[in-house]
Amino acid sequence: MKKVLEINRTTQGISISGHGGTWSCVDSATIDGEAYYLMQNDRHGRRLERIVLDERGNIVLEDNEDDLEPYVLGLIRQRKMNGKIERQSVRERLKRLNEDKDDG
Repeated sequence: MKKVLEINRTTQGISISGHGGTWSCVDSATIDGEAYYLMQNDRHGRRLERIVLDERGNIVLEDNEDDLEPYVLGLIRQRKMNGKIERQSVRERLKRLNEDKDDG
C-alpha cells in the first residue's frame, strides 16, 4: 500500500508498519498544538488494541485499550516533553509507572 505522509480526522483504510490489516481514525486530540489520532483496525474494531499516530503517521503509542483517556493524553504529553522517538506501549508504560510507585 501507498505510504501515508499526513494523517487527519478523516483518514481511512491505511496500512501501519508492523501492524496487519488496514486502520482508520476514530478519534483525535490536540496536545500543545499538535494533533494525535486514535486508529482502529478496520476488520477487528474494538476487539483489537488501538494505536495513536501523530499527523505525520508516526506511531506514538501502541497496545492502547483505553482510547484517548486523560492518562493516555498525559503519556503522549510526557513523551513529547522528553523528546523520545521510540514506539511506546501503553501497557508497558503503565507497568513501569506502577513499579516505580511500588519502589518509592
